[in-house]
Amino acid sequence: MDLLAAPGTVFILAVTVATTVAAFSRPALFNRLMLYSTAIIHGNEFWRLFTTSLVHADWIHLAFNAFTLLSFGSFLEGAIGTWRFVLLYVLGVVVGSTASLVQFRDNPSYRAVGASGGVCAVIGCATALFPTMGMYVFIIPIAIPAWIMGAGFIAYSIVGLRRQTDNIGHTSHLGGEVFGLGFALAFYPGAVLAQWWYVVIMLLAGFIAWMFVKRGGRWTM
Repeated sequence: MDLLAAPGTVFILAVTVATTVAAFSRPALFNRLMLYSTAIIHGNEFWRLFTTSLVHADWIHLAFNAFTLLSFGSFLEGAIGTWRFVLLYVLGVVVGSTASLVQFRDNPSYRAVGASGGVCAVIGCATALFPTMGMYVFIIPIAIPAWIMGAGFIAYSIVGLRRQTDNIGHTSHLGGEVFGLGFALAFYPGAVLAQWWYVVIMLLAGFIAWMFVKRGGRWTM
């Protein structure tokens, strides 16, 4: 992992960690930066669509996003260049936040924090460009192909956002992931189309998951 070759990743990570740590002891700052539906829709505080990525719920939330961004960001930035990487991350955050805002637009008390939209955009782009690369998940000791992880993640996110039984921002995650896939296709169409079936499988997994929850978790007709 050559951090000197990934200045965009290092800068984003440094600003995010510094802001999050500062916000832990400054509730006013935390509240000013978080995604808050009423403040955006009725107060035109659209900066929250991005600044939500600069604050996190707790140390574990921060550590998970920071580790994931560092792992994938340092690799992907070297592959696509710094300016494309930063653009991918920033737009991924905004797209993920906007997706959440649209879903919860009728909930005036909806609030969310975290950089997951941008992190998922990075992972989505990396998966589209390098679908057969190995990914590790927690205690599983073997590398799993990225396209399998991507298919599972998209399916899991769709089930999660439809059921809404936890406190995870599934809509933001899904928005970032799909945006990352689209970003890769827009900037590197040749590379993505040369292995298009991997992306199709990931999207098909999402469609199957959507049909599953639409039927109430049953496959019976």
